[in-house]
Amino acid sequence: MSSFFGGGPAALTPGIAERRNLVAKLEAARGTKVLVYVTSTRPNLESPLAMDVLPIIYRHLATMGDAALAGGIDVLIHTNGGEGIVPWRLLQLLRSFSGRVSVLVPHLAYSGGTLMALGADEVVMHRMGTLGPIDPTVNSWFNPPHPDLPGRRLGISVEDLASFFDFIRDDVALGDGAEAVQAVAALLQQVHPLALGSVKRSTLQSRMLGKRLLIQGGMHDAGDLDAVVERLASELYSHGHPISPREARTELGLAHVTEAPDDVAVLMWRIYESFAAEMQLEDAFDVVELMSGGHPLPLPEPQQLVRQQKPLGPYPVALVESAVRADAFELLFDGVITRGWDGAVSTNLTLVKAAWTQRA
Repeated sequence: MSSFFGGGPAALTPGIAERRNLVAKLEAARGTKVLVYVTSTRPNLESPLAMDVLPIIYRHLATMGDAALAGGIDVLIHTNGGEGIVPWRLLQLLRSFSGRVSVLVPHLAYSGGTLMALGADEVVMHRMGTLGPIDPTVNSWFNPPHPDLPGRRLGISVEDLASFFDFIRDDVALGDGAEAVQAVAALLQQVHPLALGSVKRSTLQSRMLGKRLLIQGGMHDAGDLDAVVERLASELYSHGHPISPREARTELGLAHVTEAPDDVAVLMWRIYESFAAEMQLEDAFDVVELMSGGHPLPLPEPQQLVRQQKPLGPYPVALVESAVRADAFELLFDGVITRGWDGAVSTNLTLVKAAWTQRA
């Protein structure tokens, strides 16, 4: 598979070589084959779990082969979530190659990452590892425009919408009368009715997938299934609520969650830190900083502009790596920064290319 940025798979970079060495040690410690899937959690440059990763992961698995994968597959994942159906489809693919699938969580496995964990045979968490609620945030063409990001749409949180109606009913005590109708009408002035329908459908899908994945992971009692899904879908209140390994076991009843032994924990964290350094996960994506190089643009003459234009990237926002290959989803932008005579600075990013490329 060739890279759209030019040429075929390159020689191992120091970062990929380091991670392959760490993956080999983790495989030896666990007696499995390890696949790493990381999506960007970098502020202002997040990337979701997406269906286009499935052919990439298939190529990794097919290259390893069924015989090598018979002892089990470990998926080390770091993500804030994404398309809700991805965990279901990905687990079906993984199980077509191996009868045992485990999820390793060095840091964040939120939303869709948590759904992955629910459907695994085992979840091994670092002490820094966290799961999260599975209440979806819906993005569709019917969502309202984002107030601060021109050209983008505001995600609608299922629980925010449910809490709005709870607030109208319980806190404001409008009941079912004309005032309640007016409150709903005010909401519909801001949110398209079809966006609300999408929210309802996403809620049902998230709960359904949660139950089906828990059954795959070995939970079969109907009462336990309902309790776990209800807790994860609506009773944690904040979509960013971090669920520690201890909370996952003792409060949610997820018996298949374990804390990583020291040797495995060290390897998991070193792999995560290598990805974090390359993807700059702890540094916000600041267009002004990137365009100006940290230096303020000079003030122009009155009634004029200072304008700079340059390419930005490519930035890896999703990475899939194993012992056999390395793939990256990369973004390349054309950036423009201007400063008016009044000192105001504005920026504009145009996405030039976005695609998977095989790195090694």
